[in-house]
Amino acid sequence: MSNPPAPGSGKIKAWLTTLPSNWALVSVCVASVMAVLVTIRPGADPDLFARVAVGRLIEVTGGVTDRDPFPFTTLLDRWIDHEWLSGVVFYQVARLGGDWGLVIVNLLLMSAMVVVVVRAQKEYAGASLGWSLLTLVYLFGAWSSFVRSRAFTLLGVAILLLALVRWRNGRTRWIWLLPPIMVVWANAHGGFVAGLGLLGAAALAVTLRTPRKALALWACLGCCVAATFINPYGLDYWGYILSATTRERPVILEWQTLQDWQVATVLVLGAIYVLGAWVRRRDHSILPETLGLLLVSVWATLDSQRLLNFLLLVLAVYGSGEYRSVVAGASRWIGAGYRSAARQAAGAAALLLSPAMVILLVLNLRAAPGLDYEGYPVGAVEWLHRHGDGGRLLTHFNHGSYALWRLYPLYQVAIDGRYEETYPEETVELAALALQPHAPGHADALQQIDPDYIVVPGREWAADFGGDWRMVYSDSTSAVLARPGLGPERDRPPRGVWVPGF
Repeated sequence: MSNPPAPGSGKIKAWLTTLPSNWALVSVCVASVMAVLVTIRPGADPDLFARVAVGRLIEVTGGVTDRDPFPFTTLLDRWIDHEWLSGVVFYQVARLGGDWGLVIVNLLLMSAMVVVVVRAQKEYAGASLGWSLLTLVYLFGAWSSFVRSRAFTLLGVAILLLALVRWRNGRTRWIWLLPPIMVVWANAHGGFVAGLGLLGAAALAVTLRTPRKALALWACLGCCVAATFINPYGLDYWGYILSATTRERPVILEWQTLQDWQVATVLVLGAIYVLGAWVRRRDHSILPETLGLLLVSVWATLDSQRLLNFLLLVLAVYGSGEYRSVVAGASRWIGAGYRSAARQAAGAAALLLSPAMVILLVLNLRAAPGLDYEGYPVGAVEWLHRHGDGGRLLTHFNHGSYALWRLYPLYQVAIDGRYEETYPEETVELAALALQPHAPGHADALQQIDPDYIVVPGREWAADFGGDWRMVYSDSTSAVLARPGLGPERDRPPRGVWVPGF
């Protein structure tokens, strides 16, 4: 004779079964997994230093300027920094919290994106741990550089999708949060254009089926566009944005077309969605805004791997129902008993995953002394700060932002990572040529740039420079060349990475 079930055991099984659909737990699980992945080796993003320098400049000057003081080379007629607001935020964070402040803000913004997306998923078709992991964990790569201005775009798109879901559910007032959000978004990152594109695609798709219902979306879109004109540069701001969004960037990896493994990711997720839509075809019709959002994000993804992030966010919200249908269909083939056991196991796994990930996150953060500056000319820049005479500095553009943050106003740089908003193409090409000793035209380019110091990646590279250039510093990462005739070496006191020099 079998023993009777323990009191409450049925409730525990039922509770475990519901756990994978609990949106709060799904959010914690996904965010903690992503946090562990991005903190394995937290690296400072090359553009971060220029952003922080701009934030410091705004504090010093009392406002946004359209004249760039950091370079000494030929510049564009007007400097339009479309990410000036993110620079203000990042500078204040770095000033108050240094490395760890930037790490924490990055993790908070990432977690906020996950929470908003999973909440939208829950309100649309129900939260799904499996689907959230499949679609969102890929995005850890977008958050693994600490910290980029596009964090505001990833969070902004998540908020946009939640507002659209609530609009569809009859909570129309939520879409009117988008125009004030757009004011901040448009001044923090140029990716606000993606937000306008997604909102416009949703409005157009709804118009084709139910024109009257789309009126609110069109009105919201108009207000969002108007909100983008609240910026320090007036109409010139949109002139720059249109130029930037249509520019070819063939040498920048993230702007190239999808790699094979990314294509495979899209195909797998797309197959799950299409199969789920086919399974649900009798009792569920795809909403017009869903089709609009999917079509425009797929089209954008085909153009650039950087834009794949938007497709994944759209799928995360609007594909959970299809995923659940596929899983339910597969479970019928296996058997009801197995399905129930699998759901209970998934619930238990979800309950245990979060604390395990939190432990790993703490271990990651304890193992890291701060941000990883490997690859940056840390020693060379410190030598220039302490011993150099100041003046004109030539570096690779990936190192220029680090150098201008650490060395301005004692030095000005020839080029840095803000080249699209600051430098004409001829300046970029001239600086690149001046750093290639064996390239035709190098000597003439170096003469035109006319630097006082050159920072190159290593002693071997420095040895290729002829003439009177002398190597005054070298380590395993970089070397410093000085032209003849400079004054005696200084001995300035050292200062921390996030302590401004101006």
